[in-house]
Amino acid sequence: MTRRAPFQVSVLPYTKGPEEKPLYAVFRRPQDDGGYWQFIAGGGEQAETPLETGKREASEEAGI
Repeated sequence: MTRRAPFQVSVLPYTKGPEEKPLYAVFRRPQDDGGYWQFIAGGGEQAETPLETGKREASEEAGI
């Protein structure tokens, strides 16, 4: 049986645009995987903190 991660995170990458308003990065899945738009997300592994999980997911999914 596959166990669910102990917690989930969402990562919302952004930069400051004109007038310091945030510009968010939203990612689109390939068409054969639904083609829907989403932020970076994932579950915690082993003894990770939520911050460590967010950093790992951002690196794995977006290279940031």
